[in-house]
Amino acid sequence: MTTLRQRIPFNYPSDSNHSEELLILDDQEQDELIDQLRIQNSTSDQQHKLALQVLIALSSVLHLIYLFSNQDSPLFAVFPPGPEGKGFPLPLSRLVAFMDIFFHVNLCLLVHPYRVTDHASRIAIPLSYTITFAWSAIPFIFSILGGRVWQVTMWWSLMAIITSMSYTIQTWIEEANDNLSKFERMKYKAAGA
Repeated sequence: MTTLRQRIPFNYPSDSNHSEELLILDDQEQDELIDQLRIQNSTSDQQHKLALQVLIALSSVLHLIYLFSNQDSPLFAVFPPGPEGKGFPLPLSRLVAFMDIFFHVNLCLLVHPYRVTDHASRIAIPLSYTITFAWSAIPFIFSILGGRVWQVTMWWSLMAIITSMSYTIQTWIEEANDNLSKFERMKYKAAGA
């Protein structure tokens, strides 16, 4: 009686098989990889915070100009009003613009909490993003309910948009830092590597 043997076809090594191989790093290679990732993360954090500072600064300048101007939306310079006209500004719009400037300062405190609190000790305690967003959305809602032209409505939505962007970028930075610390805790001992 003859025995049957299983036929195993020959496979050429391909790129897809090489990508499935596990790469085992020794302790030094792991440390070098973590250091590279830490440097990339730090650079990315600095770039994001700088972009956020520029955005907050530009918006602050626009709000200061609005505060001392004739209370027309700055968007009228880029998008002139249509046949319906400019409409009326929001009631207490100067007060709202002043509050928006305060919210810009608050966002600066939230973006760089360590740098500011070191110099100001316990004087400056920033409001949370939730409170800042809620207060900055009120003029936008009143503009919609008051039936203002879209340029005025978009102008009063600017602070809520910047608050949302600031919160999103800060969340990304914190998640990246958390992921890096989780990655550091995943170091292993590779025997013979």
